[in-house]
Amino acid sequence: MKEVYIVGEDPVTIEIIRRIVKDYAPNLCIKGQLPARGSEIKSKMENFNKFSLVYPVILLSDMDTADCAPLAKSDLMKGMSPHRADAPKLFG
Repeated sequence: MKEVYIVGEDPVTIEIIRRIVKDYAPNLCIKGQLPARGSEIKSKMENFNKFSLVYPVILLSDMDTADCAPLAKSDLMKGMSPHRADAPKLFG
């Protein structure tokens, strides 16, 4: 099984991630949860991005005031590479 870490803003978000993994990616094992609450996700985003070089990280966040998901992602990832060329495909 492939091990992943998860990040969510609150207990509900964490549970959503757990259910998605259970139902759609049973080959994944959630190794742990990285600490973040609400606005902390944005301030810790660079750390999560660096950590993902070692372990895959699944992060779920609401869009707050962004008009669409691509804008929310762009805001979170400012100045960071969004993915690695050798990143494993976790879903599918």
